Amino acid sequence: MMGIGTIFKKFLLARQIEMEKGRISIVGIRSANTSTSTLISIQEEVIKTLGDEGAKLLYNAGKVGGVELAKTMGKVMGLSGLKMAESLATGCTQMMGWGIVSVIKCDLKACTASFKVEDSPLSLKRYKKAFCHVERGQIAGAMEIIFNHKVDAIEIRCKSLGHHFCQFEIKPTEEFDSNDKLVREQLPADDIIKAKKKRPK
Repeated sequence: MMGIGTIFKKFLLARQIEMEKGRISIVGIRSANTSTSTLISIQEEVIKTLGDEGAKLLYNAGKVGGVELAKTMGKVMGLSGLKMAESLATGCTQMMGWGIVSVIKCDLKACTASFKVEDSPLSLKRYKKAFCHVERGQIAGAMEIIFNHKVDAIEIRCKSLGHHFCQFEIKPTEEFDSNDKLVREQLPADDIIKAKKKRPK
């Protein structure tokens, strides 16, 4: 696996990182650096106010960013499929400070994948439920572009729950069971119902 310094240099050489006049752009996407305490506080306030619905809101917001990143990576770097998944995991996400991300498995035909994240910036505290909703959304959004199929992700392990790392499972939206406890907590039920109705019989 490439070190973060190597990844940074690779993107610099490809002129995919720009830092000037108060702007930071990575692969053409403007970014704004902020502290983990700010990100965590935002998530805590949203979840305290809205409960599981807040977690789903944060997830959907993350998904927007994941879609944008994967589309841009495909266009700018000419990547697709497994190469894009690996590049996003070991390149962009690590360089942006989202932890050490690795692909456990990725089946392009079945539209399923599993990602492991060590040292997620959102899992610095202990909570009663999985907490990395924005990161979960980012991964799901990116994989939706890679698979060219509507998919979602649930977090089955989270450092905030005492696990050694966070793990995200991705599969087609219509394959999730809305009666499952984790699915009910983490995914919008309406999206699953709609996806199931659209599934060919």
